[in-house]
Amino acid sequence: AVVSTQSTGTGNMDAMFAQLLTAAASLLLLGPVHADYILWARLARTDGNSTTMGNSWGTVVVSAWGSFRNVTTGMVCDDYVDDNTADFLCRKAGFEHGMEMRTNNGGSYYRHTLSRSAWYGQYKARFALDNLRCPSNATRLDDCSRNAVGSHDCSYYEGLVLKCRTEARGVELEDMDVSL
Repeated sequence: AVVSTQSTGTGNMDAMFAQLLTAAASLLLLGPVHADYILWARLARTDGNSTTMGNSWGTVVVSAWGSFRNVTTGMVCDDYVDDNTADFLCRKAGFEHGMEMRTNNGGSYYRHTLSRSAWYGQYKARFALDNLRCPSNATRLDDCSRNAVGSHDCSYYEGLVLKCRTEARGVELEDMDVSL
């Protein structure tokens, strides 16, 4: 809004006061506005020629809103990711916890990743987040340290692959020999 600096009577003061009240009411009703946030997060993998989303194991793909009002959809780089960050991303993808972290560099879990051609074709070879590090209590992107949305120095092989689960981490009793 443009506010005139000329004083032509009480009309301008009333208009300025109305603008101020509108802004204050918006803040009270909407709460604090956060600069950056994740619009959605999914785990993606390519099987043959099709890419599926919503899996419990796959390459992390997010659509993130940046401070400069840019939306970037792409992979999350594996730089600095730890268990807390994996849990945060799994929660954003609709799961409660992270279980396992890998990268897109092949191996026996390769069938659980987004293919290079899908990354180029669907996401224009973009990374949405890099150097992401979240505390254990993170609930939003602003709680985490990271590069600006869309800013990265990553290659396809640094795409984060997560296996997420709904139950809490605990001791796996299946592989233990317990006697009393």
